[in-house]
Amino acid sequence: MSREYVFPFSAVVGQEKVKQALLLNAVNPKIGGVLISGQKGTAKSTLVRGLSGLIAGMKVVDLPLNVTEDRLIGTIDIEKAIATGGKYFEPGILANADGNILYVDEVNLLSEYIVNSLLDTAQSGINVVEREGISCSHKAEFVLVGTMNPE
Repeated sequence: MSREYVFPFSAVVGQEKVKQALLLNAVNPKIGGVLISGQKGTAKSTLVRGLSGLIAGMKVVDLPLNVTEDRLIGTIDIEKAIATGGKYFEPGILANADGNILYVDEVNLLSEYIVNSLLDTAQSGINVVEREGISCSHKAEFVLVGTMNPE
């Protein structure tokens, strides 16, 4: 049986401002998120992953740098469409992030469109999808955390 070990949030020495920002956003995601900038080895990712251990039921949902619009916001479920002839919505990463931490490592490398979609959804708490003949919306309230290396 394999278990993923997460270094405890409180075990990180220093980084008090980052810890405070993460805790405030975990308590109230409407704050808008946290952007952590720092060199390699400054415990950016460790703190984000450790935060999930402080709040029961909260997990970290990673956003890959090569994410596409349909994978982020959702799209038509092709398998169901072919099988049934109808249009069905397949939720994206934003649906999985609801109630969790949406973590973007090296956020400065994302496309401008993806960043704008993330910020719009984080601000409103609702993911609105209107594409390919589908019009729907769902709750998407999450703690948005981005990290970047200033290089």
